[in-house]
Amino acid sequence: MKKYLKQTAVVLFIALVFFVLLVVVTRGQVASGGQFSLQKRVIAGGGNEKQSAGSGEHGTTGQAVAGHHSFGAQFSLVSGCWTPDTVFPPTAASVTISGRVTTSQGRGITRVRVTLMSSTGETRAVMTSTFGYYRFAAVESGEYFVSVSARNFTFSEPAVMVSATDNVAGVTFIANPR
Repeated sequence: MKKYLKQTAVVLFIALVFFVLLVVVTRGQVASGGQFSLQKRVIAGGGNEKQSAGSGEHGTTGQAVAGHHSFGAQFSLVSGCWTPDTVFPPTAASVTISGRVTTSQGRGITRVRVTLMSSTGETRAVMTSTFGYYRFAAVESGEYFVSVSARNFTFSEPAVMVSATDNVAGVTFIANPR
């Protein structure tokens, strides 16, 4: 009986050594048979199941290796959360462009014409409020020139370019008296 236990212990020890060597050498990844790519993604919501012809996928929340990316000579392993490789262009969602026209002392100027011109040449105009505020609502996201003009004032910077991918506030013009 002692001899049997001793032989079993030796076999288990050798198997353990081979297993550790396998894990160390391959870093836990075993691959063969040419070029391939393995990808594992977290399924939003977790616990979901996806089936397609010849394959299936079962997901849970809290993946143990979220965001891990390994690569080698002829293989790639990606696990965890997926992020796109490309930058998405701005959407056509509408934005708001707003600001104020003031004197050099900071007082708002009423009835100043503020013009918004798109890269295609389309224009819109508004007049400032009693306290010098203006607002362009429902503007398509993109690049615009915002300019000002007033009878009794000049502006050292009468036009600015605005890149509106989201709401833009605080486009301020400071007037100089004529």
